[in-house]
Amino acid sequence: MRSRLRYLPHAFALLAVFAAVAHFRTQIDSNDEGIATMGAWRVLRGEVPYRDFFAIETPLSFYLVAPLYALFGVNFEVGRVVTQILGVALVGSVFLLSRGWVTTPLFAAVPLAFLCQAGVGLLPFANHHWFADVFCLFALVAANRALTSAWDPGWWLAGAAAALAFESLQDQGILILIGLGLAAGLAPAHGTRRGAVLRFLGGAAGAGLPLALIVLPRSGWAAAWHDLVRFPLTAYRDTPGNAYGFFQPFGEILAQWSSGAWRQAPIFTSSATVTSLAIIATPIAAPFLIFWTWRRRRGPKPAAVLLTVGVIAFVLTACHRWAPINLQWAAAPPALALAWWLRHEHAASPSGRRWTTALASVLLIAFGVFGFGRIVQASNPRIWYDVVSPGGRTRIPGRAAGQLVQEMIAAVGQHVPKEASLLVYGWPNWGFATLHPCPVRWDGFAPPDFPPGAYAHDAIAEVERKAVAWIVTPAFDPPVEGHPDAWKDYLVANYRLEWANPRWGLWRRS
Repeated sequence: MRSRLRYLPHAFALLAVFAAVAHFRTQIDSNDEGIATMGAWRVLRGEVPYRDFFAIETPLSFYLVAPLYALFGVNFEVGRVVTQILGVALVGSVFLLSRGWVTTPLFAAVPLAFLCQAGVGLLPFANHHWFADVFCLFALVAANRALTSAWDPGWWLAGAAAALAFESLQDQGILILIGLGLAAGLAPAHGTRRGAVLRFLGGAAGAGLPLALIVLPRSGWAAAWHDLVRFPLTAYRDTPGNAYGFFQPFGEILAQWSSGAWRQAPIFTSSATVTSLAIIATPIAAPFLIFWTWRRRRGPKPAAVLLTVGVIAFVLTACHRWAPINLQWAAAPPALALAWWLRHEHAASPSGRRWTTALASVLLIAFGVFGFGRIVQASNPRIWYDVVSPGGRTRIPGRAAGQLVQEMIAAVGQHVPKEASLLVYGWPNWGFATLHPCPVRWDGFAPPDFPPGAYAHDAIAEVERKAVAWIVTPAFDPPVEGHPDAWKDYLVANYRLEWANPRWGLWRRS
């Protein structure tokens, strides 16, 4: 059986990559994606994170994409190509870890099957999550080599990759740094503990210091501390969409069935339900599966240590926003833990061989159907509408919505002078599409939702202080007497509506 299935992991790796490539031009519809595009563009224009613009994440992704903008032009395609490269790197690293820890092809394919729904091309621009994921997984690959063989560069490379993960996303990176630092000190299979820790720290310092020396002296420690530490720990949870309850993901699955979507695509919806439940349940179960496999099934200690480090780093970073969108990019280490457990349960008893084979087969079929469904969906012209903009071509689901966006971008081109700045309320991705720079500190400008609380007043005050000339907003109901809304009140008092369609409005300062 093993020989017949030996190429199964390869097949699911290719399916995950092809599903991502099929959605190459799909709309950037997340604030994370829009802020990533704007951040790299701001760096290219000479601005400094934290000093000149707000960034809630460490800035490595900006500094890696900005030179590519300089070489190939400021457009969506550059960021999407980087995403495809990261997607291949993510699949490759999961493939290496899976083949190293899970020797049975049927179970080694499971973590790669997870990527058909999660983590590869799901969001079509290279933002901080994808960079952090890839560097964390590279660190685990290098640490695994260091723990299981006499490969001297292992801890150096693990430290370097962990530092780059920290410079991509600070909480996920610090967790992987701490976890692998402890692994280097507690469980080195070769050499001394002190030598392993020193090599790990040396690699981290060598990779981490250059960017810190570029950014921090220019931005200032206080500004960086505010954006990277104080704001995430205090104000971020007040932002709508960041305080989901534990059962919110299950509600999204139920909504797909109650909406009647299953009547149009029952097979795809069924596979989406199975895959979504797996992605929600596996992070919760992963720590217990690792402990059980190590203690009761005598799973190798290096694999148990590194799986624990990976699961903790990814899941704790995702759990501040317990929603499918976060669980999807955090799926790889829990999926590896699931496959590791299945492989050892399969070898434990004859009954274990039967039920583990059945469970793995169900997961592979469900994720495979979902992956093929993504490819079919991407090729369906009835779903997508192509929007052409100065920032490149992108696709929007729904012809009516796409036409309204196209009209808005055309109106901006007709009314707003080419070199003028433009503030796009709530949708930094469409600000990037117009190639008009954002005039304020907050790319994700959407008070009172973001920035939240007391920050909203200061954000509106910055618009006034800089006398921002042009603003694009989604359509909204006018202010209601007796229900004050600081942003709406300010906008209608100081700007006039220059152009509008049913979805968007272009405002000019009075």
